[in-house]
Amino acid sequence: MNKRIIAGLMCLSLAFCAVVCPGAADKALIPSAAQADTIDDGVFVYGLTDDRTGVKVIETATWPYEGRILESADIPSVVRGLPVKEIGAGCFASYTRLEKVTLPDSIEVIGDRAFFDCRSLNTIRMPAKLKKIGQSAFMFMNLKTIVLPDGCKEIGSKAFYENDGLTVTIPDSVTVINENAFQGTENVTIKAHKGSYAEKFVTVNNKRAEKLEFTYPITFVEINYSTVKGDISGDGKVDITDIAKLSAHIKSKKYVTDIGSADINGDGIINISDLTVIAAHIKGKRAMK
Repeated sequence: MNKRIIAGLMCLSLAFCAVVCPGAADKALIPSAAQADTIDDGVFVYGLTDDRTGVKVIETATWPYEGRILESADIPSVVRGLPVKEIGAGCFASYTRLEKVTLPDSIEVIGDRAFFDCRSLNTIRMPAKLKKIGQSAFMFMNLKTIVLPDGCKEIGSKAFYENDGLTVTIPDSVTVINENAFQGTENVTIKAHKGSYAEKFVTVNNKRAEKLEFTYPITFVEINYSTVKGDISGDGKVDITDIAKLSAHIKSKKYVTDIGSADINGDGIINISDLTVIAAHIKGKRAMK
């Protein structure tokens, strides 16, 4: 069949579709997340991760105008069928009015300068699947308590620069902490397991602090992890106190430090499912395994 005739039939087909099925032709032209270079959902702009298995938040859709006065941000876990895996470099940099951020547990990387100079943001719950914190990610902020999840591996240079009075709980899974990760920050406390990489980092840092300017001593506090599943309070038993602590963690009010005892079902995420299991155990309905 002549190519011109085929092309004409295709045009007629599209025209018919537009009349009979309004909007269908437009929908057919909307690229999937796997095809689009960027995705704008009206709140955030996303781009594909390097491995194209997920998306990263690049910026707010209203940047650089209304975006700069943003006071809260609730990041979704899925966009067009793909998981949101990263907070891109400089995504929220200098959003000085930002007071609250909710990160989904799907986030694996918090990029370089992601929350740089977000001086009004003093608390943030780390995602359960977080693996890496980039360079200067939380620089020039007022964070006081950070609990890194089990599975996190790396903390970049100047990640927590000038967050005086910061207490960070670091799991054994972290094996890379840049020597300048806490540079410029006074009165830092690191809570970790004895013999961990974090403890060794503190020892080396404190020796460097004797010679280098803007490198300050860090206080190390040993955490004795409970061997009892669900014993979040560490008192050797599972009761209503543990439910209260887990509930506060889920609501981002006060974070638990012993991630292992709180992740009851072992899925790497601390959420309502774990709370349900503990409640059933205490009521005698179903014992924890």
